Amino acid sequence: MFGTTDQLAINNNRIFSAIPPVRAQSYLSDIELDLYLAHAVLEHPPRPSAAILKLQDPALKCDKNLEWNIDWAVAFIIEHLATTKAADALRAIRKRAADLESAGLLQDIPYRIFNKLDEVLFAGHLRNAVYLGISNLGLDISGTTFTHGWGPDREIKRISIIINSNTLEYGKARDIVAALIHHMIHAYFLVACGPQIEDEVPYGRLGHDVHFGKILLAIKKLSATHGEELTALKFSYRSLRPRYFADDIYAPYNRFFAGRKEGEVCEPMFDQHASVRSTEVYIYNDRRNELALEHRARLLPSAKSVEFIFNDKFVQVESKKIDDLVKIRKAFERVESRYLKIDKSASEATFLPFLEFVHMQSYRPDTTPFAALSAGFGMGRRGPPIIKPGSSSTDAPLLADVEFTRFASLMEFDECRQYALGRMNAYGITYEDPVTILRAIYHGHEPDPELKAWTRKFLVHAPITVLSGYDLHTTEPPNLLKLEQESGLYRARFLDAMDCSGALENDVNKARAELKALGWYNWTPLLHSSTEFLVAAPSRTYPHATLTLGRARSPPPLTDGCMSPLHALSSLHSSLLSLSTTDIERLREYERLLELEKSRERERSEAKEKSRDLELMRLQVLELERDADRTWEREKKKTRESREREREAHAQTYTMAYLEKFFGRKKGGFVEDDSDG
Repeated sequence: MFGTTDQLAINNNRIFSAIPPVRAQSYLSDIELDLYLAHAVLEHPPRPSAAILKLQDPALKCDKNLEWNIDWAVAFIIEHLATTKAADALRAIRKRAADLESAGLLQDIPYRIFNKLDEVLFAGHLRNAVYLGISNLGLDISGTTFTHGWGPDREIKRISIIINSNTLEYGKARDIVAALIHHMIHAYFLVACGPQIEDEVPYGRLGHDVHFGKILLAIKKLSATHGEELTALKFSYRSLRPRYFADDIYAPYNRFFAGRKEGEVCEPMFDQHASVRSTEVYIYNDRRNELALEHRARLLPSAKSVEFIFNDKFVQVESKKIDDLVKIRKAFERVESRYLKIDKSASEATFLPFLEFVHMQSYRPDTTPFAALSAGFGMGRRGPPIIKPGSSSTDAPLLADVEFTRFASLMEFDECRQYALGRMNAYGITYEDPVTILRAIYHGHEPDPELKAWTRKFLVHAPITVLSGYDLHTTEPPNLLKLEQESGLYRARFLDAMDCSGALENDVNKARAELKALGWYNWTPLLHSSTEFLVAAPSRTYPHATLTLGRARSPPPLTDGCMSPLHALSSLHSSLLSLSTTDIERLREYERLLELEKSRERERSEAKEKSRDLELMRLQVLELERDADRTWEREKKKTRESREREREAHAQTYTMAYLEKFFGRKKGGFVEDDSDG
């Protein structure tokens, strides 16, 4: 092969210029330097090193993939530059490039310094992973970097860096060094984070965003250690023709853009768990209420996201999700990082509702069914719930709210805590074990003051129940009396819980004192009753608070302005007996309706889930069809390109035959190499 069209264009420029052409040896590459250099060289220089030949070998394959995420890739380079003698080595490389310029070997600089730059700046991660070529790319860029197999020559399966021949024609050594470093940064991201694919453009491997800017500025700062900064190292380049050549720094906007997120993007991550460097991260699937593992490149860039560290799992959340959650946002600001560690005491049963709250501003289960059940009993929803006999349901929403409130208090997430406390006052009634709830509140460290205040209200809460249509008026005893009943279900475990927690015992004593002041403890027989729903006798403090059950009756006999204890108990007994079977059946009907509604809700949820799965399958099939179409188009394009290359090859053969005849020479020779690779 006689060379590419670009080489021929360069040769023609040399032929019609005043520079006398001198034969030089050619590198073993089909995309290579021009064959004639404008300087005198030895007639038989030594062969190039194996490292240079590998840079130009189109058949060499390398699929190196460190499988790091882009944040870790940046952190690694920053740490590498800070802990090595990179400044001295970079100065030596720049001096070597200047010496090559003085010797008239500008075109050799990229090949002579590539491997040394890789070793000094990128810890050798680019070795054998990059194909380095030179071509005419027009007037606006210094070069270009292609992901694996997507370079000008699709037969080259490595990362391709193509340096613009205009840069070598009109630039100086510092410009060539800067352009090469610029494209080596892109190549490093492709090695560290894996090949770029179509739906991963925003990830930053081939862009000039925060991550690229951080490494570029770090190298620029490193170059200034010994005096002269490498100002030619920029975010982007114009062609270095004589009339455009300038040693100016990149635009102020780019400097601001690269540094504005530095604390978030490049916070040292070496003290974090090893999974921080992974290319995969968890996200919250709100449809299934679970964590799902996804590739980072398919998600938001780190500049637009934050991550919670939960049991060594990194869970990514869109930054704007926490914009209105002031306390959560301030927690990230306190640690000056985009990573926030969740307290190790938090369980997944608490962490998932937290993620759901961040995404949806609420979490499951919905309190509406509980409110409906409370309304069925004629009870309001204001304040803590009333203890009711156990249910067959295994749901424990109140316990989940307690755990969520403790978690929010521990993490100082006030928005989460206030929402959970609001739910705890919205149920009206609860079938959950009250002792388990109290143990959860007072277990471990000192409870949140608002949780303690809620507990005292829970213990003294005693509502008035009204069932419309039956004129049934019942005053239930407070929750504390239900817990203290000697023959009740909870007494023994309740006393054990108080023995285990002095804080609980203190709050119980305060609640008991409040109830005594209201007269609830005046009738001690009430504490020994086995009736599950005791109705406490009114105290002398409230002489007009009468007790009636069933249809409206005449007021009971009074003694000194209030009901006697004996008459109160007798009235209680007769009233309980008068509670009709219809009343009981109505209450049971409410429970049956609630269970039926839950069953229907589950069926609707399952139907929606199946519908979504079918839609997902349809979209996947559609995507497969599109992939097949794209593959077919690529094959057709490849065929067209192959035919075009054949036509170019014929043209090159004819042109080079003419040139060989004109000069009377044959190709051959090599260019001297001064490095060992």
